[in-house]
Amino acid sequence: MVRPSAAIIGPLPTRRAKPAREREGEPMKHLQRIALAGFLLAASGLAADVAVASDSDICFRESGEVAIAACNRVISSARSTRNELVDAYSNRGQEYYAKKDYDRAISDFDAAIKLDSRAILAHGNRANAWYMKGQFDRAINDYTRAISLDREYTAAYAGRGLAFEKKGDKGRAIADYKAALSVKQKYQDGKWAHDNARQRLQVLEAK
Repeated sequence: MVRPSAAIIGPLPTRRAKPAREREGEPMKHLQRIALAGFLLAASGLAADVAVASDSDICFRESGEVAIAACNRVISSARSTRNELVDAYSNRGQEYYAKKDYDRAISDFDAAIKLDSRAILAHGNRANAWYMKGQFDRAINDYTRAISLDREYTAAYAGRGLAFEKKGDKGRAIADYKAALSVKQKYQDGKWAHDNARQRLQVLEAK
């Protein structure tokens, strides 16, 4: 049994955006294979495209300054597609979030959403950043938008429940925690959502 916690748990987890071609079903190339392809294609003038692909992978797979630098290169490249830019802004924002630089994280999530208003992860991750800044109404708005785009986004229900609880709205918080528990753990943050929703329900229902 999970022990109830008297404190609201944080920080909330963010989730990385996979490279666009991986989402579209193209098998991911190992970074060594990409480097080899870059060497072989250099003479044909296609090396720049391969470099962008490699940076997209690094932006997604790495963390810290290595990831930020790769995301920067994707964002500054004239060859990057819209989907690659959305992913790069989302993932760089996630890195800033991890550094607790919430303003820069929000700025990047804003940029991703401006490029794609249906960018689910950017909405969910921006909601987390608003939550950590104490901007609970804005967090609730973004969680709600994320849920409208993906009804199985378990962590968005749990995050919105935390925001409602911070605002003193016990009824809505309980409803969201129950909603989180009713949804299967579809994503890697699903276990976090279930564990925290269960803990908060035990605390609130014991009052």
